[in-house]
Amino acid sequence: MVADRISKRDRRLWGALLLGLGLLAIAVPVGLIDVGESSHNAPRLVLILVGVVFSCGGLAILFGQHSRANNLTVAVLLIAMGSIGGWVSLAAPPEGFSGGIPLLPHELNVKLGRVLFGFGAAICFVLAMWAVRRAFRDRS
Repeated sequence: MVADRISKRDRRLWGALLLGLGLLAIAVPVGLIDVGESSHNAPRLVLILVGVVFSCGGLAILFGQHSRANNLTVAVLLIAMGSIGGWVSLAAPPEGFSGGIPLLPHELNVKLGRVLFGFGAAICFVLAMWAVRRAFRDRS
C-alpha cells in the first residue's frame, strides 16, 4: 500500500498540518478568530464540523493505519461529513446552489443537488457504522 511507503516523518508532518488546519477552522466559528459575520454562509455548527473533518483526518494519519483509535477517528470524520451533507440536503438555502445541468431550471438543479448530497450523507453514515464495527470487532 501507498501508506506503508510514506515515512513516519512525513505522516507526522501531514497529520500535524491537517490537525492544525482543522483547529484553525474551528477557531473561526467559535469566535477565537474574527472574520466578520457576513462571511459565514452556514450555521456555526456546520462550520465547526468542517474543522472536525480536517482535525480527524490529521488524527487518523497520526494514529496510524491499523488501530482502534484510527477507526474511531475515521468514524467521527465520516459522521461529521455526513452531517454536513445532511445539512446541505435538508436545510441549505437554495441561493447557495450553483452550477448543475445546463438547460434545467434552477429549482430542479437544487432538488437534484439536495438528493445527491443526501445520498452522499447516507453513504457516510453507513461507512461510519462500518468503522465503529471494525474498531470493536474481536482482534483474535
